[in-house]
Amino acid sequence: MRFPIQRNPLLALLIIALCPIPFILFFNEKADVGSIIIGIIILPIILMLLWALFHSYHEITNTRLVAVFGFVKIMIPLHEITNIRYTYNLLSAPAWTFKRLEITYSNYDIALISLPKDPDLFIEKVQEKCPLLQDHSI
Repeated sequence: MRFPIQRNPLLALLIIALCPIPFILFFNEKADVGSIIIGIIILPIILMLLWALFHSYHEITNTRLVAVFGFVKIMIPLHEITNIRYTYNLLSAPAWTFKRLEITYSNYDIALISLPKDPDLFIEKVQEKCPLLQDHSI
């Protein structure tokens, strides 16, 4: 089952607002080598962020939880998940919201993933498939 993720509208608008910058640098009347180089550096970064904006989701299969954020893919075996809780740790994982889910699995490994649009349904489906899930602090 696939779950779309929540997106902070301000972060999404910021990424979309950055899109014209490389073209402004390329086609400016005063474009010089420096502005073209900066545009060439910024363009792939903006394209990767746009790809992540529209290609981010969570998927629960029969054997694992797959969290996709653009080109980043985290695969967690469902039989190893022991705990799920909310976190506001901004430094540890790419996400489109400030509130995230922290998943503990395989003894002490931790994965931080974006918050799904329907967190209650997501947690319910994970609970159904995770025999080791002891407690969830949601």
